[in-house]
Amino acid sequence: MLTRRHFLKLCMSSVLTISLTDLLLPMMRDAYAKGKVEKPPVMWLELGFCKR
Repeated sequence: MLTRRHFLKLCMSSVLTISLTDLLLPMMRDAYAKGKVEKPPVMWLELGFCKR
């Protein structure tokens, strides 16, 4: 069952993923072209974490 909390979490993570991709892709492309990056960067985002 899809709860309201899960639905909002899914929507927020989708929007964040799309917006970060648009912002970071040009910067990453330039860094790879200049040879500054040897390994792809890894980002761990923990959003909507609710501890009970």
